[in-house]
Amino acid sequence: MRRPSRRGRLWSLRATEAATLADDVQRLEAEHHKAAQYHDETERLYAEWRTQGALDAEQSQRLLQRTERLKSMYADHIRIEEEVIFPRAAKLFDKPVLDEIGAEFKARRAR
Repeated sequence: MRRPSRRGRLWSLRATEAATLADDVQRLEAEHHKAAQYHDETERLYAEWRTQGALDAEQSQRLLQRTERLKSMYADHIRIEEEVIFPRAAKLFDKPVLDEIGAEFKARRAR
């Protein structure tokens, strides 16, 4: 039986890393959608608080839960980006591609 060449193994490893990176990015994108829902709800609750001067107990609890969940989501999200996504991307892409990705991140944050 013939062993795969070093080049073939390297390609296979990079393909696996790319697939794993894509899965992680998809998961983070799904979290962005969930976070957007939480943001909408917290913004609505804050608007009611400003308009009414207070929230009832249920609304206050909901606001607290949503803001705590957002805080937790973002802490985990940032950790995964910094410890998993960015190091993998640095191995897989060259500088021009990384610069392009960085520009997309910056544009997304400006919105």
